[in-house]
Amino acid sequence: MFRRETPWLLAAFVVGLFLVGLPQWSAPYDRAAAADPLMITGLAGLSVLAMMLLVGQIAEPGRAAIVMTLCLPAAVLARIVIDTGQVPASHILWPLELATAFGTGAAAVVPGVLAGMLARRLQSRGRS
Repeated sequence: MFRRETPWLLAAFVVGLFLVGLPQWSAPYDRAAAADPLMITGLAGLSVLAMMLLVGQIAEPGRAAIVMTLCLPAAVLARIVIDTGQVPASHILWPLELATAFGTGAAAVVPGVLAGMLARRLQSRGRS
């Protein structure tokens, strides 16, 4: 059946996809870098979104972490598909690109998940 959290997770995924995707998609392939200030802002946004999903008690930590982590690899995959359609040899190391994007996305999301879990625990303590 349809879970209550599904629309919220989908909305968070779309927002996260655009947060990390727009800086990546707008830069030329040879100039795209994870150290770009807009990319760093997007990665911080993923962390904040993950924390908001937990603090608002919308999703469980595992689901929020997975959905938010997959935003960056999805943005990279979209870039790979478009660039490969234009220049077929542009992404010959695409599996490495996806693995790097997954690791970077996870590293960005974990602090938000941990902060959300802590805030959730503090909320439950305050109510008892």
